Amino acid sequence: MAKEHGYLISSGKTSNDIPLFSLEGERTNKAVLNFSRKLMLALYYKHASAIFPKEGGIVTIWYSNLQVANGSIPDEVNHFLNQDPILIRNAKNLNEQFNYKYLFSECRQNAVFLVGFRQSFYILSHLKTDRSRFDKLICERVMSPYEWTEVI
Repeated sequence: MAKEHGYLISSGKTSNDIPLFSLEGERTNKAVLNFSRKLMLALYYKHASAIFPKEGGIVTIWYSNLQVANGSIPDEVNHFLNQDPILIRNAKNLNEQFNYKYLFSECRQNAVFLVGFRQSFYILSHLKTDRSRFDKLICERVMSPYEWTEVI
């Protein structure tokens, strides 16, 4: 894993000496996707002032800080997400801990959120109020908004 991400291992050291760990396991992925689903429903409600419909769908991709540093999030995403709220609690700006950008379509039937957590990982999600409107190629990745027990 170290070599594929451009880390050089100096003489006398092994990959165990580099502070990296893999997040590729199915259990980790399911946990992040379930957390993401709940967070996206909350953010949708906050900005749409409406409950996300049960017919809707959510597609999520998440990125580690290493993937972000290597440019895995397309630059276009940052350019078209035009809403960048400032989060304040008890007069303290929270954007270093949690920040996000988002965009709603004019018809309010589509939303995209990019959420960062203290530069440790990022979540990119696309929400559609009608899950049948997702491209057929990604249908197996569409999460239902309220079926917490579904297999992801």
